[in-house]
Amino acid sequence: MKIVSTIINPIPDEEGYHIFECDKCQELFSIKPQDIEKQENLYCPYCGHQGSFITFTNNIRKKVYKDHPIISDKESNENQEIDLEHIKEMLKDLKKDDMDIELLEYSVEEIIHQEELIKYEFICCDKMIKVPMEIFKHVKYCTFCKGEILFNMTE
Repeated sequence: MKIVSTIINPIPDEEGYHIFECDKCQELFSIKPQDIEKQENLYCPYCGHQGSFITFTNNIRKKVYKDHPIISDKESNENQEIDLEHIKEMLKDLKKDDMDIELLEYSVEEIIHQEELIKYEFICCDKMIKVPMEIFKHVKYCTFCKGEILFNMTE
């Protein structure tokens, strides 16, 4: 028995921005990972919902995973209960067989076209984000500190 592990990896745009989606309001925004390296909490710029790198990429990762062609078999097995004996058997089999690691990657461009995004600079934190041009007026919070909106539209 081979155990397949799937890693879903985001690929940044040409400027280094990764795409995020709020798990509460489902709106998109992009951040440079180096801007959040030492920061535990992030905030949705639209609804102020608190999250992290993981929570704000969960919806996108689920969509990428769900759209993958070999997932349907895994999803049908996912809902089955696994008891302790089954886990022991899987671990024995793991010693016998190799573990396959599958890498699924997605880019910002697969989620939203770059020309639809506009850059904002938050003066409070001196950091930039990108948001869809059509909803830029909905931005209410700084993604980094949840402070007042004090930003400059740069492009």
